[in-house]
Amino acid sequence: MNKPNANSYVLGPPGIISTKDLRPGDILLHYGKWWKIVPLLIRRYTGSPYTHASIYLGNGEIAEATPPRVRKSQVSKAIKSSKHIAVFRSQLGFGNDCTERLITFVNETLKNKARYDIPGAWKIRNNGPMLRHAETVHEKLMEFFETNPAPKDQAKDAFFCSAFVVACYCEAGIIDDSARIIFDPKIYSPKGLSEEATFGHVLGYIAKDGYSVPSCDPFLNRSSFREIFNCDYIA
Repeated sequence: MNKPNANSYVLGPPGIISTKDLRPGDILLHYGKWWKIVPLLIRRYTGSPYTHASIYLGNGEIAEATPPRVRKSQVSKAIKSSKHIAVFRSQLGFGNDCTERLITFVNETLKNKARYDIPGAWKIRNNGPMLRHAETVHEKLMEFFETNPAPKDQAKDAFFCSAFVVACYCEAGIIDDSARIIFDPKIYSPKGLSEEATFGHVLGYIAKDGYSVPSCDPFLNRSSFREIFNCDYIA
């Protein structure tokens, strides 16, 4: 891991940042609009106002799993369709090699027309898959080290939003082969991503001009990436 890049920045709690501050590999958690039925249901079952997740590719593009399938979209469009977006950045480094692997994986999923995983999205309510996974992860790890299986081709899978983000981290090399047993994409909700430090720390928020993040936002009282690591990013 390279030394931190210490550009000019202001320490303190996370605030509004520019889309120009985004870097490939940043995880975007979308604060859902309460009057839309799908975000309302996700909020009800996960206990979080953050109801969608995507990953930044660079050049104003994001990749996301949203019905009916995985797609690329513009971050500007995502801002318009959300109240605001919290940006999480990995402290594990997301250099050029990781970015190339990320884009390759995303393009493969698009080529395969990877579907949105509706049953998987329904199952993550109330953390059910996470709890069941915790009960079996030791046995799965033992089996992995005994058999050393070839990595699964995830580009042919179906995904819900946060599962796709976890798969991107796996394929980019942030999460290695053995750790994939622990970080099963199918167990993470958008809220779950924000609770696992492997997926980074909140850098700030992107939103429409003049927007103020509500005081009840769950990340406002967290230390920001810049406050924790005294830098903007770690390459």
